[in-house]
Amino acid sequence: MAIQYKKIIKEIIGPEAKEHGFTLVKNGPAGMTKRNLAVYEKSIDEYAAIMHEKGYKAFLEDENEPRFHSTEHGYLLKKYKELSAEYSRAHNIDPDLTLIDKLNLIVKKVVELRGANFEDIKGELIKIAAFYTTSLLECEGTSIEEYRGYDFYVTLRGEMGALNVLFTILDLWKNGKSNVFIYNSCDLALSEDEFEALNLKL
Repeated sequence: MAIQYKKIIKEIIGPEAKEHGFTLVKNGPAGMTKRNLAVYEKSIDEYAAIMHEKGYKAFLEDENEPRFHSTEHGYLLKKYKELSAEYSRAHNIDPDLTLIDKLNLIVKKVVELRGANFEDIKGELIKIAAFYTTSLLECEGTSIEEYRGYDFYVTLRGEMGALNVLFTILDLWKNGKSNVFIYNSCDLALSEDEFEALNLKL
């Protein structure tokens, strides 16, 4: 009986899964032999139809979505001071700029890179993220941390919460929402009085 179930899965899902680079693996036999074969085959047919219409496309789109990986977060955590100094020298950035001026400069530099191939500008975005990190760390009460859970990434923490550094820069590059970027950055790094004095709007 178990062989028949396996045959149904292979015949219905197997060929298309293989076309998309997926491999069928054993996922445990619990309860499978108790189901009526006709009902089971109907369920597999429905599942195969969903995968055909949406599933594989969603998997492939997610696979191709620009993202930073754990190794790049680790690199940023280890090298952010050095990378920030290098970026500041390369762009002749005045160290006495206010936080708002620095954030506006970051927006300008990131927006200039929009439309470029992600792999081509990934290194530059990491340098910008390093400059962003040191800029926020100049504010009292902010700190840099590593998060280890399902994934590993670098966070900046302030009194009002925390943000994922590389995700924040990547989101700005993808969506260009400068007002959201500046608002969230200031909300994280500044005191309540300093933040309210800026009168920022989303």
